[in-house]
Amino acid sequence: DDAILKSSSWYAGAEIASAYLGSSGAIYDTNPITSQEVGWLFDFGEYGWIDGYFWIVSSLHDRQHESHRMLFSEFETVIRYGQSWRVAENAVLKASAGPLWNPAIGYKGAHRNTWGPYVTAYLDNPVVVPYMSGLWILSPKMRGRIRFGVRRTFTLSEHFDLTPSVETVWMDR
Repeated sequence: DDAILKSSSWYAGAEIASAYLGSSGAIYDTNPITSQEVGWLFDFGEYGWIDGYFWIVSSLHDRQHESHRMLFSEFETVIRYGQSWRVAENAVLKASAGPLWNPAIGYKGAHRNTWGPYVTAYLDNPVVVPYMSGLWILSPKMRGRIRFGVRRTFTLSEHFDLTPSVETVWMDR
């Protein structure tokens, strides 16, 4: 097959949560929220892949209306290039990197755009998958965040998986 694009996939999801745990590991909202996400992946086989997502969050309460609106108060998007390397018969190292952009679209008086390079890596194998993601924010204020963890997926049926995980987060504030 001479086609450069080997496959593509899309996903969409929505979440309702009793609190909002940010990517830094900190609790940002202790009241109910909802978030929606749309993502994609274009696989180019031996040439790697390009993936990304759009994510948006809204409050399901009016307890923070002094600082931001209820609906669509924060937006985040990422576009990454990724590559994989076979390191053992049943283990593949997968890594990706690209820019993250997070404008504060619903915050009153806020004209900041959070952005910076975002890197992910994980060792895909059948036992336990160690992973990390690193984000170096360049604006509006330089700071970094690294997440380390392990996860294991259990396939319970053709359409249902369960993936417990444990992680720790370091954030330079």
